[in-house]
Amino acid sequence: MFTSLNTHSIFSKMRGTASLRELLAQAVKYRMSHLALTEVNGIWGFIRFVQFAREFNIQSIAGVNLITDYDDVILLVENQQGYENMCRIISDVHDSRDVHVADLLKSRHDGLFVLAHEKHVLKKLVKLIPDTHLFVELRPGVEERTAKGLAKQFQLEIVATGDVYFLSPEDQPAHKVLRTIEHNTTLTAIDSAEVKSEAHYFRSEKELAKLFPNSLDAINNAQYLAERCKTDWQFLNTIFPNMDLKNTREASRKLRKLVYAGAEKRYGRLKMGNPIENRDLRIVNSEHRITNNNSSASSAVKKRINQELAIITEKGFAPYFLVVWDIVKQTNATIGRGSGAASIVSYCLFITQVDPLKYNLQFERFIHPERVDMPDIDIDFPWDERDDIIDYVFQKYGLHRTAMVSNQVFLQPRSAVREVAKVYGLSNEEIKVVTKRIGWHSRRSDLLHWIESDERFKNLNIDTTLKEILQISEKVMGAFRVSSVHPGGVVIVPDEIRKYVPVLMA
Repeated sequence: MFTSLNTHSIFSKMRGTASLRELLAQAVKYRMSHLALTEVNGIWGFIRFVQFAREFNIQSIAGVNLITDYDDVILLVENQQGYENMCRIISDVHDSRDVHVADLLKSRHDGLFVLAHEKHVLKKLVKLIPDTHLFVELRPGVEERTAKGLAKQFQLEIVATGDVYFLSPEDQPAHKVLRTIEHNTTLTAIDSAEVKSEAHYFRSEKELAKLFPNSLDAINNAQYLAERCKTDWQFLNTIFPNMDLKNTREASRKLRKLVYAGAEKRYGRLKMGNPIENRDLRIVNSEHRITNNNSSASSAVKKRINQELAIITEKGFAPYFLVVWDIVKQTNATIGRGSGAASIVSYCLFITQVDPLKYNLQFERFIHPERVDMPDIDIDFPWDERDDIIDYVFQKYGLHRTAMVSNQVFLQPRSAVREVAKVYGLSNEEIKVVTKRIGWHSRRSDLLHWIESDERFKNLNIDTTLKEILQISEKVMGAFRVSSVHPGGVVIVPDEIRKYVPVLMA
């Protein structure tokens, strides 16, 4: 059997042309049991890859094609420590590509398998990494005798890969266009070293054996190595910020105290022994508060609070509520909305402004006892206070624990046609003749058929060049174009964020 251990999808920025589902479908067609996703300097699509792989009954392997100014290697994850080290290494490459892979791996190679095909890289790595975790990579463009010579010199095993960037040789022109767009040049001027040849398509075991007829052991080694990689990926457990609390139990106690203190402000003093001592209920002039002759209302508030806190505590969500409460109290102008408004805990913490008892809102819409995923509290902040709130979060938790969420921007029909036409050498005026008739939010994938048959394009002269541009545009739509910063999404972790996910500095 054979497993592809060097595979790129559309999440390899402006390089790969195949979607995750297309790669997995091809793996199933070739009867592969495993598949490694090794995007260039990133793991952007990995969680989706794991989810889709389960649908296809494929074991998913985490990896990365690490490319610096000097080196080009493949890292594959053996265990959790390897995953954390890989995230740190990718973050370092994002900081600067002016670095040697050997320096990155010097203290962070535990839990990682390394595949390298360049002699100068292997010469350094063989001094750092045991031969159980370092391999000579035989990929298209590397001759068999060269790989065998390196294996003999450094006493290493050979592993064959396809170095996949597209599904079939016919997709290579689309890959070339993506590389040309990335380098802001034209098809006639692009450096050939930046473009993969037709040999880098997704091959079956039989096709790879035809390419490397004298290296059947190297092909089999790919399967053996795949079976040593981590494949038991779970993303169910939520990682909460530490909040300087000893444990979740203490967080639960603090949450209860805050909720009952907030309940006094919202409803008046509650007559109870725990956690607030018996006190007479105050008469207040508000329809939201409890008067001293309405014990049933007091009982309803206490019952609802205790029910919600029991579920929140059982699920370990107390730290989450404390983080949201801490951020919300930095301003008086927030609006909590969505299903979170069904929670009296949120109401008493002043996260939301709607009394769930008054409007008979069911807590189970927000957190159901059988729900396994995290609750989602939507909060709107004033636009002119957003930056100050984000600054507060970074100052409190520190850069080493905090990062903004990254957005991925993909080529859409309008941008695809514009970018492809540019690399074909069309002028802006010629490009606008087509793109101005394509709506900003158009999601049509059959561009050529659409433009040939739609009335709005009836006066358009569709020559051979434009047809080719439209056909290529169809193939590059959905390609990962650029990363951007989410306007408000923040990730906070208890210790070091770079061990959970790679970080790209904006």
